[in-house]
Amino acid sequence: MKIGILTFHFAYNYGAMLQAYALSHFIKDMGLDVTIIDYRPAAINYLYRPRWADFFHHPLQIAVNHYKQKINKTDFTYFEEFLSDHLRPDASQTAFDAVIAGSDQIWNPDITKYDTKYLLDGFGDGIKKFSYAASLGKKTFDAEWEEKLKRNLSDFEFISVREEQSRNYLKRILPEKEIYVTPDPVFLPGSGKWEKLERRTDVPDKYILFYSLSMDKTLQQNAAMFSGHENMPIVSIHPLFPMAFENGIKKSDIGPREFLWLIHHAQYICTDSFHAASFSMIFGKSVLLDTGRDKGGRISNVLKQLHAVPQKVHGSLQKYELQDKKQLAQYRMQGTAYIEKIIGTLQGVR
Repeated sequence: MKIGILTFHFAYNYGAMLQAYALSHFIKDMGLDVTIIDYRPAAINYLYRPRWADFFHHPLQIAVNHYKQKINKTDFTYFEEFLSDHLRPDASQTAFDAVIAGSDQIWNPDITKYDTKYLLDGFGDGIKKFSYAASLGKKTFDAEWEEKLKRNLSDFEFISVREEQSRNYLKRILPEKEIYVTPDPVFLPGSGKWEKLERRTDVPDKYILFYSLSMDKTLQQNAAMFSGHENMPIVSIHPLFPMAFENGIKKSDIGPREFLWLIHHAQYICTDSFHAASFSMIFGKSVLLDTGRDKGGRISNVLKQLHAVPQKVHGSLQKYELQDKKQLAQYRMQGTAYIEKIIGTLQGVR
């Protein structure tokens, strides 16, 4: 039995690669043949491997991205290393018994540019289709994307999404379908599995890790004030261009494995990244968030699922910590049970 996974595995993004690793290895550890499908749509891939035509359509974005890649050369070496050594995607896309779409924001048309491949369009009638913790990424959609969701998802055996709001939306447009909410794949392995994968990087013994995927200047200012209050340096990371802090440390040698190590060993993590917040919970760390700026409610949703309690610490920043490790185990079991349901269906167990 061969299972394909279609997701954002190739983006130079810590969370994207780590969630792809988590789902593929979790299923593989259950004794199944699983492959990450090496699909790289031009609407996204031009940032990493532009074709000649892309230089005419996106000259400024490609130039800026190329400049940032040149500055952060080590980062990109580490991303490619992780892709090759730990994900090993296959471009053949043939002979699958089933394909799982997810996780990450694969159903957000702002990112995919309405690419229905991530809705498993074109995979053929003989292949069973599932999703795992797919994210819509936002709350409202136009009529065109809603119609594509309805048409393609009606062919799925099971549908699971990552956020409750995504479930509510899909339930409205697909009332005949049962829509499951499952945790992001990074919650499937225990923290011990992630500890074995992480790789040390050179930083002070005590530090605040700052990672703003959106390069949010307000979050940057609040982090700087908190750093001064705690008299603790900031280590700033980003796949393209770490933000600068007075007396801070910008790191441009961070791949997915170093990202794990930095979260695991930080005193605080200040972020607007869903996956940075998720790994903070997995490692039992304190995460500083401005939930009022949580686009799509993706971070708020996972914190609610884990019963993490906020405590205001500075300005609009709130500190969240996991109060009960049992919540983490229960959350993980939701995902495990759903994958077992998929496997049972594929093996003919109804």
